[in-house]
This record gives sequence, C-alpha cells and structure tokens, in this order.
Amino acid sequence: MTSLDPDSVRAVARKDFEDALRSRALLVLAGVFVVFFLAAAYFFTDSIGQAVQQGGQNAPPITSSSFLRELTNVTRLLVPLTGAVVAYASVVDERESGSLKLLLSLPHSRLDVLVGKLLGRGAVLALPVALGLLIAVPTFPLAGIDFIATDYLLFSALTVLVGLTFVAIGLGASAAADSSRRAVVATFVPYVVFTLLWGQVARRITSTLRDRLDLGQQAVLEAFFGARALNPIAAYQMVASTVGSPQAQLSLFSPPTRQSYVRQFGELPWYLSDGALVGVLLLWVVVPVAVGYLVFESADL
Repeated sequence: MTSLDPDSVRAVARKDFEDALRSRALLVLAGVFVVFFLAAAYFFTDSIGQAVQQGGQNAPPITSSSFLRELTNVTRLLVPLTGAVVAYASVVDERESGSLKLLLSLPHSRLDVLVGKLLGRGAVLALPVALGLLIAVPTFPLAGIDFIATDYLLFSALTVLVGLTFVAIGLGASAAADSSRRAVVATFVPYVVFTLLWGQVARRITSTLRDRLDLGQQAVLEAFFGARALNPIAAYQMVASTVGSPQAQLSLFSPPTRQSYVRQFGELPWYLSDGALVGVLLLWVVVPVAVGYLVFESADL
C-alpha cells in the first residue's frame, strides 16, 4: 500500500484551502455560520429573559449548555449538509477538467491527494463553524447567563467532527465516482437516509433480527439502539445532548425511549456510551475515504 508523505499531504491541503479562499467559499460559509449562531444565541437569550421575568425566582437555572442542547436540533442537519456540499466535487471536478492529472504529475500519490483534500476541506468547514460559535459567546454574559466554557468547547469539537464525517463521505464518493452526477448521488443519498429514513431502517433491521433470532424484549431494544447509533448524525445528537446534562441523552429515542430501557433493565449497553459514539463518528471519517481510495487507486484517469 502507498505510504503517506506528510509534506505532500500538507501541500495538497494548503492548495485546497487557498482555493476556497480565492473562490470566497470560506468567506461565504463564515458569514452564514456567524449570522446563524449569533441569531440563535440572541433569540435564545431573549426568550430565556422573558421566561425568567415570568417565572421569577422559581425559574429553573439556565446556562449556555441549555442553548447548546437546543442548538443540536439544527446543527445536526446544517453542519453535515455543509460538509457534504464542501466535499462532493473535490476530486471528480478536477478529474473531469483534467487538472487532477496535473496534480498527480507532481510528487503526490493518490493517497496523499485524498488525505490532503480531507484536511483541506475539513478546515474549510471547521473554521467557519468554530468562528460562528466563538462570536456567539459574548451574548451569554451580556444576558446574565452562565457561560460554561468546557461544555462549549466540547460541543464545538463534536459539531466539527460530525461535519467532518460528511466531508469524508463526500470525498470518498467524489474519489470513487467517474462523473459529477454519480458523486452527487453517492454523497447526498446517505445524507437523506441518515436524516429522514434511518429510523425506519433501524426498525426494519430490528424486526428482521427479532424474527430470525427470536430475540427477547431487552435484546430487541439493544438491537434497535445499536442500529440507530450507526447513524453518524444520531451518534452526534446523542453525545451532544449530554453536554451539561447526562440525563438528557435518555430521551432521544422515542418510541421506544431509552428511559424505558433503563427503568426495566438498568444501565445502557456499552455501545451507547459517549466514547463509543465518538468512535462511531471517527469511523465515519476514516471508512468512506478508505473505500473511495480503494476505487480511486485503480481508476483510469
């Protein structure tokens, strides 16, 4: 297998990032995320202020982590979609234009190109997300809401990571496809399945296993939760929802709910721990690029 050349990887990543700067794609993304996170933080603090006035001293304590748990409902859709848009044409467009042959005529292997593009496109996504979240920080102390920096940093890292999973899916699809149309399909069909259809897929997997293996109630619930956790967006939402409140994670899957599992059987399975779910996200960064490379390595350009 071809070994990575760190210098070559850095050169490809830098070129990809600079191309985004020249095309102003990075500036547009930064503007979108800054406006979105600032608006979300403003409306959150405004609504909390009104709730506190109405509830007086009986109002529950509100921190910046409460905002993050609400924000997860939007970031789980917006950030992965942005990652897919950033990456789906990263290789196939250069392949169709002929510039990929020029790039590979330099001392870059195909593996160097893919890893470099993963880093470059990942930076194109990560910087605007991080900037938008950073600029929203001052709204909390201004509104008198406690700001918890560790939770905020953890949420920011998780949000970048779920975006990077879809950068990887888009990059793998772009490397494996021989046309832009196929790259689009291979990138955005998974996004649609993961955001809209995965609950049905998980139930179908669970019902098949139940019928064939004659599983009991506990095993059926564990199979269902395990199938759901394979979805990178669901894995992100499960981990992000625990920021500042571990118990919040129990209410995500309904029906059936994870509260019902805990009430009946005790602790959740190990593969629903935060560490295991982060591992799922990391696998979704590595596996699509590896699959794309296997096709790309032998492709006739």
